[in-house]
Amino acid sequence: MATLTPTLTLTSTNAMSDSLNISFTDSLTVTDPIEIAKVTATPRSTPVLVVGASDSNTYYVYLKNTDTSNFVSVLDKDDNIFMKIHAGEFVFFTLAPSEGLKLDADTASCIVEYGLFKKG
Repeated sequence: MATLTPTLTLTSTNAMSDSLNISFTDSLTVTDPIEIAKVTATPRSTPVLVVGASDSNTYYVYLKNTDTSNFVSVLDKDDNIFMKIHAGEFVFFTLAPSEGLKLDADTASCIVEYGLFKKG
């Protein structure tokens, strides 16, 4: 088993009436398989399958939309959109077992970087 150390830092001096300064670090145990790659999400076609609906593992997921103008929809096993990743943005979340994960671009093909880390 290996350790993955995610850190989230949110800072701003003008988003609220008070300054914002939040930082959180965790230590996550992960095991094989660990996968880091890039895929091309295309618009309005069969969504790119990243994790199958029959996969009973829990994953920590990193996704980054590298496109400069289009968003990517993130869908579950039933093709329900549960998240949009706008141009240049990224997300890190836990994917429940047997949930599935698909990507669908908005108006043009988008390269999406992803990392799948199997929870240990």
